[in-house]
Amino acid sequence: MTTPYPWPTVPPTWLLPWLIWRFRGGTAADRPASAPAKIPDWASKSFIQWCAWKRKGEVGPRPPAPAKIPQWAWPILKQLNIAVPLTPPPPPPPPAPPIPATSWNLRMPIMYTSHGWQLDSGWRNDDKLRMAQDCGVGTIALQGGMFLDDTGDRCRDFGFDVAVWGSPDTRDAAEIARADAKGYIPQIEGKYEFDRAVAMLQAGTGAGLSLSCVTTNAGLDTFIQRPDGKGGYEDSTEQVELLMTLGLTHAQVECYWADMSPNNVGVMVSNATHRGFYHITPCLSYLDIHATTYGRQVAVFLGEPMSDAQWQQLKAL
Repeated sequence: MTTPYPWPTVPPTWLLPWLIWRFRGGTAADRPASAPAKIPDWASKSFIQWCAWKRKGEVGPRPPAPAKIPQWAWPILKQLNIAVPLTPPPPPPPPAPPIPATSWNLRMPIMYTSHGWQLDSGWRNDDKLRMAQDCGVGTIALQGGMFLDDTGDRCRDFGFDVAVWGSPDTRDAAEIARADAKGYIPQIEGKYEFDRAVAMLQAGTGAGLSLSCVTTNAGLDTFIQRPDGKGGYEDSTEQVELLMTLGLTHAQVECYWADMSPNNVGVMVSNATHRGFYHITPCLSYLDIHATTYGRQVAVFLGEPMSDAQWQQLKAL
């Protein structure tokens, strides 16, 4: 290749200092005094481009330069590389961790229950089970210690999946067996319940069952970051990462306040996402069963106080 900017037969003494200054990104204040005010075109439009092309491993089109490079150019290029070391390309971003499959496979919607099996005639005489069936409930969640020995069978007779939920306890495995439940939902509303949930899962409680947790996001507060596979990072927490190693990858997020008044579904789900959960189901208050972008993929807390009108709201989802 020929160049419209012929190189000299002998390089000027200012050439190497000027090149070093340029490749270091120098400022006007530290410009080499020996360099002319106007750099000749052969240097500014040809030789420096050839140096950059060689430093990049001859990537891209060859710049305009003599077909036969003068011998004096090679020592200058070598000294330039010593003075301004080549920086290796940045390593590729770390891959994002694989998204685990959801640990919850029972049917939606989920209806939480508590004391009604022992105290409420509507649940004891199956009227509420008929209402739940009519409203298309998929899973009945029984609170540990609050149901009768035949409750699981009665729920299955109406076609429901059965899960056991509650503040994590050493009796959970026995309660799961008593209900012959196919799902386990430890409650996590603070550090104590998180620690207990971890202990139960490590002990094998719920092994082989559908797993979820019902949470206010409290207790999942040690934030870390995991790579997103795009050169950046996304939020997670040490707590959620640990739960996932124990097989629990799904969360039901309580979208209500302590008095059961509704909280913002989008905010609560977003908060759970930033804590690291990949699979999230909003848990609605019985006081505010309303259409969301999740359709019927929701849980409702709590079945006992629900009015006929609230059951119809659930049916309308």
